[in-house]
Amino acid sequence: MICFNYYFRLIPTKRKPLPYNSIAYVADDFQMQSLLNSWYNCHTFILTGHIMASSLLHDQDFYAWTQQQVDLLKSGNLADVDVKYLIEEIESMGASERRELINRLAVLLAHLLKWQYQPSFRGRSWQLTIKEQRRQLQRLLKDNPSLQARLAEFIVDAYEDSILLAAKETGLEESTFPVQCSYAQDSLLNTEFYPGLEY
Repeated sequence: MICFNYYFRLIPTKRKPLPYNSIAYVADDFQMQSLLNSWYNCHTFILTGHIMASSLLHDQDFYAWTQQQVDLLKSGNLADVDVKYLIEEIESMGASERRELINRLAVLLAHLLKWQYQPSFRGRSWQLTIKEQRRQLQRLLKDNPSLQARLAEFIVDAYEDSILLAAKETGLEESTFPVQCSYAQDSLLNTEFYPGLEY
């Protein structure tokens, strides 16, 4: 974050009068003059006794940036909202939820494969991992119900990762496992479903 915690003397210029609320000042210091020109040209700097670039605040202190944007939105000061980064962050949040869902599906599927193809190693640890992933997935889908519509697509993505994970943890060849997921979508979150067990 660029922050100048000192005040500097501004000298009014003899430029042609600018529209109301525009800044037409130069500093007697060359560096400060350059910064002011940048603010004037792209409106990324805020002059309040110190200068702060919103985009740099986003990179250097993300929490402070979020609070700044919340305050601007609450006050209706939409003109000063950092629209570019706000859009990126909203898109990133959606991508993050999607990645978490796929990762949890991969872990769940890998343990179901291990459970099915290494029955002699079945134990409480595997069972608890399966149970935990199901609960986390149910919570994630509850908080983000729109992801449910694409669950089949996410299972396909996650299954490819689950084969690698299962092969790594069991020592079995990747070819041991089906090329496509053989578990029904409804079974994955069914707390009673364990491949190879009858209830």
